[in-house]
Amino acid sequence: MCIGWHSSRAILVCDIISSLECGSKLVSQSYNGAAVTASHLGGLQAKVKEKFKHAILVHCIAHRLNLALSRSMENIKDSKVFFSTHSGLASFFLKSSKRSRALGIHIQKGFQKLLRCDKTTMNV
Repeated sequence: MCIGWHSSRAILVCDIISSLECGSKLVSQSYNGAAVTASHLGGLQAKVKEKFKHAILVHCIAHRLNLALSRSMENIKDSKVFFSTHSGLASFFLKSSKRSRALGIHIQKGFQKLLRCDKTTMNV
């Protein structure tokens, strides 16, 4: 347990890591970038690092990966078309209740089919 820490989040995180007995394997930590969480002075990451010395902070790893991939793909025509289309899909469906409903029905049918496949696979 992270004795002496005033942050209930830090105590909770450290308790979970300790209960899973994986503290010796913890080599990094990442949060959403909120200053309170990521602060090197008193944030959650600093308190976790006090207890788990090898847990370095990797700031917003998913966001950084997204930026790196996006920038690397900017000059490839096919990828630019793909990502433009991908980005527009949400707006295409959200701007029309009829399209949203049709998408919902299609997704539901897909889930039902997936569940049938899982049940068949489990019985084999």
